[in-house]
Amino acid sequence: MPKLKDANVLIIKEYPNRYISISSLLLSLGIKPYRMVNLNDPIEAVKRTFHQRFDVLICDQNYRDNQLKAADIIAQLRAAKVIDQGTVIVMDCRAEVCKDYSYYLADIPLHPESNQRDVTDRLRTEYERKNKVWPLLNRTPSQSEQDMEKRYQFFEQHYPEWQYDLTLSRGHYYLLNQQTKYATELYGALIKQNAKKDLTLEICYFLNALALNGQQKEALALHTKFASGKRKLGQPLTEMGAMLQLAHGHLVDAYQLLSFSQQRYGMNLTQRTGLALIGIAVGKYDQALELFSNNLMCAKQLNQDVAQHMLNYLFALVMSWSVNQDASALYQKKFAQLSQQLSSSRLSESQSVQYALLNVHADCLLAKGYRASTESLLISFDSLNSNTSQSCQLHALYISALFAKESTFNRLRKEISQRKIVYMFDPLAALNGELVKQLGWKHFCSAMAGVMPVTSQYPRYA
Repeated sequence: MPKLKDANVLIIKEYPNRYISISSLLLSLGIKPYRMVNLNDPIEAVKRTFHQRFDVLICDQNYRDNQLKAADIIAQLRAAKVIDQGTVIVMDCRAEVCKDYSYYLADIPLHPESNQRDVTDRLRTEYERKNKVWPLLNRTPSQSEQDMEKRYQFFEQHYPEWQYDLTLSRGHYYLLNQQTKYATELYGALIKQNAKKDLTLEICYFLNALALNGQQKEALALHTKFASGKRKLGQPLTEMGAMLQLAHGHLVDAYQLLSFSQQRYGMNLTQRTGLALIGIAVGKYDQALELFSNNLMCAKQLNQDVAQHMLNYLFALVMSWSVNQDASALYQKKFAQLSQQLSSSRLSESQSVQYALLNVHADCLLAKGYRASTESLLISFDSLNSNTSQSCQLHALYISALFAKESTFNRLRKEISQRKIVYMFDPLAALNGELVKQLGWKHFCSAMAGVMPVTSQYPRYA
């Protein structure tokens, strides 16, 4: 195991040394100055090319007056393999301790009352734990169930002080393999045995496993009990509640819960996308447009996935346009502006299909013929379904309803909603799958009722 004094440290702090002197903290641990990379701008951290993995990340909970969340920066750094699950994350948290999603990514949250000695001790402990626990409990694709069971038994015998990590890893392993009954038992044991003041994540894992085990009614009742209890739990519990409401078909309740979550905690890119998708389903098109606009602005700042966020924005734009013909000139102008920008972007195959669907929708609103057969486009989408964005999946169903292709609609809807995706590990995909499961043919036809399909004006395209 590499020693802490040899660790590579990435520091991303807009306002250095707000609570604790980071430099003196690291020097007291023996970490060499030349192994520290110190940045004040989170955008520079995302855009910069690093040639090493960092063992410790020290960051803020949010940046640029809450426009960017730590979760956004961490996601990009992980995608670039700058950090991984073995990296210790030390997060400088807000004075009022807002327990948003980013807060729960921190191994060591720094508060105003934190003192340097305690933080130093925790950093040593966390560094040792992650360097031993993560390599042993992290599964590689080539390992079988028997291999993992042997590894778990070895870990149980040799590292009794870290049994919490073992139980949690086993719970995740069972949940990802859809052995939900075993996962529920393990998460339940963590809640009973753990003396932590904040059990937000453990409770969410338990409720998620319970719901996937077919006990959605019980999960919702327990969520209500936990949410109204004395413990002050964080944002993941609110969002888990929205997912459970969605699973019961209560779309408006789910939207209201997520809106409350946004007002109280703020949201990162992924969370805003999820809220916008439900907003479109319940007819809150202007709110969805605003959410996607915020995401597009953040994506441009990060210079990451700009084309996809532009496509998401255009989806909300054509949906708003469909129900508000009075402002059609404004929507048409905005659509044309973004389309021109997209035409110079390098789109993936799935993004090209999404862009084609958007153009079909826009042409329909302009009473123009369209460039390709809609049915062939939807067949192309069908073959790319697993790689398409959630906004594209939802839009394809609206297009199916617009052109009265119920057989195509049913095929697409089944493909989107049948996969069991764990909310706690892939929240956006799980939320969209559950959302689609609750929406039938009548819902999409009703939403598209005021739009004249091109096929009725141009029969040769039928």
